[in-house]
Amino acid sequence: MRIAFVGKGGAGKTTLSTLFAQHLASREPVLAIDADINMHMAELLGVDNEDRPLISEKQPSEQIRDWLRGTSTRIPSNNHFKKTTPPSSGSRLIRPNDPDDWFMRTFSCAVTPRLHLVTVGSYSEDGIASSCYHNNLAILENILTHTVDDATIVADMVAGTDAFASTLFAQFDALVLAVEPTRRSIAVFEQYSQLATAGGVEASLRAVGNKVADADDEQFLRENLGNSYLGSITQLTHIARVDKGQEQLDVTQLDDTSRQTLQRIEAFAREHTISMQQRLAHIWDLHKTYVAQGFVRDRFGDLTAQIDTTFTYPEKRAAHE
Repeated sequence: MRIAFVGKGGAGKTTLSTLFAQHLASREPVLAIDADINMHMAELLGVDNEDRPLISEKQPSEQIRDWLRGTSTRIPSNNHFKKTTPPSSGSRLIRPNDPDDWFMRTFSCAVTPRLHLVTVGSYSEDGIASSCYHNNLAILENILTHTVDDATIVADMVAGTDAFASTLFAQFDALVLAVEPTRRSIAVFEQYSQLATAGGVEASLRAVGNKVADADDEQFLRENLGNSYLGSITQLTHIARVDKGQEQLDVTQLDDTSRQTLQRIEAFAREHTISMQQRLAHIWDLHKTYVAQGFVRDRFGDLTAQIDTTFTYPEKRAAHE
């Protein structure tokens, strides 16, 4: 399954996604992806991933696209490898649970034997005044489309509604929005909900309260989120000390309320998990929309031929211990 944590900046997406990755990785393989412009998952997980390239930098992203293209005749060059380009016959695929997988060996950092971290990256000095973070996320779209679901993917996404400027909103089984007990945070959920409905993924969206201090906070969230509300993460001393750099984030330090919320997130995501082929059919539709735009068609021609309707993903492999 695939879960993305989204929400307003500062709402606690990174803490929530990191806790959830730890929660799952105690018993199954997990690939955590830090796709936020502010990169903090490695710090919260207590690992030094300085020796692992940021996948959105120019050289790594070109390497990745070269590798993913494999022997596909539908993508003559990396310039033709668009953010919506789907896998086809000859494409190479990423297997997160394969110890010999080139992508995982090159770009992921092992946190534990079951938990690996990949970091997308932020702006570089070369991109000052000329770069958009959507460009950084394009390589993540390519990776997700070309990944076999051998492990659970947990992504800390960029703040706000930027996922709807790409295929990212359609790449996950569950979109979990971190909501603070404030009117502003509720407004972000309402906007996200409208876009999810327009994008056909409204059934995948749920909300989780964060920084919930008391019964009044809990009631406020329940009243404003209704059936979309899965539960809350309590405003704990442990998390406050983590934010100050005084403790290491540890899912076992959560209270019962917070642990039950993580369990409900997991249950919701499992219930809404779809097959890789179902997800790919949606990506095909989004690819048609993207490449129909004049600026793409005028420069590269008709890229709808990149869709290979005979392509099927291979079977998932059993977990490696």
